[in-house]
Amino acid sequence: MDATGHCGLRCLAGRCLIPYATLERPLGLLPLCRRRPRSPDLGNCLGFFRLPQGSALNELRKHRRTILKGYIQVYTGKGKGKTTAAFGLALRAAGAGLKVYFAQFVKGMKYSECHAVEKYLSESITLKQYGMGYFVEKEPNEEDRKVASEGLRGIKEIMCSKKYDLIVLDEANIAVYYKLFSVEDLLDFIDAKPESIELIITGRHADPKIVERADLVTEMKEIKHYYHSGVEARMGIEK
Repeated sequence: MDATGHCGLRCLAGRCLIPYATLERPLGLLPLCRRRPRSPDLGNCLGFFRLPQGSALNELRKHRRTILKGYIQVYTGKGKGKTTAAFGLALRAAGAGLKVYFAQFVKGMKYSECHAVEKYLSESITLKQYGMGYFVEKEPNEEDRKVASEGLRGIKEIMCSKKYDLIVLDEANIAVYYKLFSVEDLLDFIDAKPESIELIITGRHADPKIVERADLVTEMKEIKHYYHSGVEARMGIEK
């Protein structure tokens, strides 16, 4: 950083592109040192920052900027990547010091990302499953409906407590599609959302009423998939 408070990253005209303060706080990054980079390139500039961890992460949370207005995002469609996108957003939120509640419906098996959250990100991301497993060889039964519907009510209470900044309802669209709870139940959940909380809803077969209520809707479209060539789900990639 030079005497003017800039990072040393300059364009061809010699103008500083990124003020030091712009890099530091809004990105939620902590400086390792304040000396000027040896060469004015982005790699060297960003190399002097690291993601906060442990007590530093807790300190960041104390001073974090809460979300002023949270929106409703829906990831749907037959293509791969809906849950993956939701986890990516959860990771980004955690990196900014936000608290995440990640609820999974239908699913009863812990995939690799669940183990990663438990091992490395439990301070920032709370992950709970409200499912008995996918309905491949059976129709959903009363126990499936009870777990899902009671789970949705419990998550609503958690959301309204405002302890979390980001709420993810993974496979909630599937839960509605299989009538584990009604679309009206999910709409009531949306109506109860505090303004400062971001809500993510994933899963195929998004109900038109949910699509209409959402602020952002992304449809994953399958163009090609190696599953149809006999490739089974691989550890660390699909599970």
